[in-house]
Amino acid sequence: MTGRVVALVEDRYELLYPGHRVVGAVQSAIFHRSLSGSEIDVSGACPDCAGSLALTYAEFIGRTECLGCEEAVLGHPFDPGGFERRGDAAVV
Repeated sequence: MTGRVVALVEDRYELLYPGHRVVGAVQSAIFHRSLSGSEIDVSGACPDCAGSLALTYAEFIGRTECLGCEEAVLGHPFDPGGFERRGDAAVV
């Protein structure tokens, strides 16, 4: 990780900006939040069965899924911090 999050300066290591961001994220406990099991309604319909859609979240992945046939329409990595101070519409 030398050069990415820490730099070797003479005989010691210094934390670079990305390293400070990692430390800040860990200290904020943002990655320790459990959001699994929550569903947020999503407008639109499933392209396969025309069923209702919902955003689900588990293991750092947000998925838009059909509630009828359970087909995943979209999935993307998503940090738990994305839920902070945002209502459902803003998250979607």
